Amino acid sequence: MPTIHDTLGITGFAILFGLDCIATVPPTIALAADGFGKRNVGVIYGWVFAAHMFGAAIAAFAAGAGTSSVTTRSAAASRAGWRWPPGSSRCPSDAGRRRRR
Repeated sequence: MPTIHDTLGITGFAILFGLDCIATVPPTIALAADGFGKRNVGVIYGWVFAAHMFGAAIAAFAAGAGTSSVTTRSAAASRAGWRWPPGSSRCPSDAGRRRRR
């Protein structure tokens, strides 16, 4: 955050990222409730949250290791961009399926 130098800037940053949290957490909980039932939503969301944090730790470690193994940041960014599409192609999709209610 090198461009934030005052209280107004940090307040705006907090508001924007607070809205980001509000925009993603309730839909995730609703999807977990729809997929696994309202009775199990607490446990399922706990596992989703834990998996998210575990993945973030792996990504942060890999980013640090990748950046320190190359000489420039642009080389590290291009390596990260090259690895993204294969990872996304392994994600299962529910496209075309409808759930009965």
